[in-house]
Order: sequence, then C-alpha cells, then structure tokens
Amino acid sequence: MSNVWKEASIAVVDMEPVSGVPDSFILLKRHEHDKTVNGWCLPGGTLEPDETPEDAVCREVQEETGYEVDVVRKLFSDMADVNGRPYRIHAFLVEVSGGAMIPFPSEEHEAVMVATGMPELDGIKKFTRRAIQEFNRRFFQNPSRPTQ
Repeated sequence: MSNVWKEASIAVVDMEPVSGVPDSFILLKRHEHDKTVNGWCLPGGTLEPDETPEDAVCREVQEETGYEVDVVRKLFSDMADVNGRPYRIHAFLVEVSGGAMIPFPSEEHEAVMVATGMPELDGIKKFTRRAIQEFNRRFFQNPSRPTQ
C-alpha cells in the first residue's frame, strides 16, 4: 500500500426507512467551484489519521447529510484515480440510526437527491456508479434482502 496517497470511504445510505421510497439512497451534488470532485457523488471523504474506514464513513455521512448512520456491510474496496492521485476507496452500505437532513445548499454541496436505480446524471464517478450497482444488485434484486 506504499503507492496509496490517501484512503477514502463512501456510503450508499439506505433511505427507504426514512423516506418511504423503496430502494432509495442519497446523492449529493458538489458546488461548481469544487474542482476535486465534479458532479454527483455519494456521501463520503478521506480518512483522518488513525481513523478506520468504517468510522470515517459514519463521520462523513453525518457531516454531509446530518444523518447518523450504522454500517451494515462493506460493499467493496478498490483503487481509484482521483485527479491523478491514487486512492483506496472503501464503499459501505449504511442505514440511518438518527439525526435529520441538514439544510441545502451546504458549504460543500449545492443539492441533495434521494434517488433510486441508476440515475441518468452527468458527472457520476466510476467508483460511485460501482457502489450504486453493488447496492442495487446485492440488496434490491434479491427478494430475501438482509435487513441487518
């Protein structure tokens, strides 16, 4: 892992219990001035020193959405190129355990969307798209979906 510049965690937030919309999750839209990540993304961000990927994803979701979450399970870990720098991305399925949606726009994001399926939006990064696909494949196309 010596070539890894940073690690980041992203979350597919299962919104069905909160929104009542089956198979729904949160997408955030970055402000136009944010050159690090353009377009729509999942909640998440880089790990702080000595922070686990699981702790980071819970912290980032709370900071970016206002929701407190619990990790249900890891979807995948993989390398990704973010603006020419290698990152190890950890993707998790999380469920809301408390809190409330923060007002938008926020400091980092200009919009929030509760989405389903694979939204037809510009600017969805490869690892964001992969996490959404894993979410749909593992948990919503299977009638015996785990509820843990």
